[in-house]
Amino acid sequence: MHFNGRSIRIVPLALSLSLLVCTAAWGASKQKGPVIEPKARQVLQQVGDFMKSAERFTFSMEATREVVMETGQKIQYGSVHEIAVRKPDGVKVISDGDQGDFKLWYDGSRITLLSVERNTYSSAEVPGTIDEAFDKMAKERGISPPMISLLYSDPIQILKNKVRSGFYVGLSKVRGVECHQLAFSSKDRDLQIWISTGISPVIRKVVLTNRKEKYSPQFTAYLSGWDFSPVLPDTIFMYILPKSAILADFDSLRPSDSGGN
Repeated sequence: MHFNGRSIRIVPLALSLSLLVCTAAWGASKQKGPVIEPKARQVLQQVGDFMKSAERFTFSMEATREVVMETGQKIQYGSVHEIAVRKPDGVKVISDGDQGDFKLWYDGSRITLLSVERNTYSSAEVPGTIDEAFDKMAKERGISPPMISLLYSDPIQILKNKVRSGFYVGLSKVRGVECHQLAFSSKDRDLQIWISTGISPVIRKVVLTNRKEKYSPQFTAYLSGWDFSPVLPDTIFMYILPKSAILADFDSLRPSDSGGN
């Protein structure tokens, strides 16, 4: 992972994966527990245990989000994210996309979000762990970094709490990597996850279909470059702003979709 002097293009942080797996966007099930096939549950638990044991890691994500226009035509917005995590209280995200370039830092006491193109930023004191800080930010300000569930101390449990059913599809390859393909469903969303086989089970691909919206737009993400032994000093998570950056409200950093969704 490179976090200095490198630009990327992606969907804004405030909008990117707040719709994705394991976030509050999933409708909670009214039944006692999800009905998940044993094989799917086993694979899901493996990746959950593996991610829980990771104290620090970095990964990259390429994402495509569909926006439905009033005519019913779908428009895709592309994005790239680079993410660094050091548990329990360090996060940095560099985002570059069709709708703007953003950077986000969390150092255990403060979350700062910078719109690179607008040269505006917002910052808030949010002490605690990653779980506590981003729960608070999502609830109060609607800010969720890409693949937020993977940053949490128990990422897969969040998914289990939200889905109604799940099953094992079979083996499939994602960009040459053999993966287990799993499918899940909630009240109004369908989710597919591809998890690599072998001793390091990690998520390689995610497809989310939003059945709640007309024409069922999809969100697709490819995850790569997983590193579970990166060097992540404290300085990585300390926000660095341009001298001319202007302080703004978090809401003002949200770009408006041009697709009429």
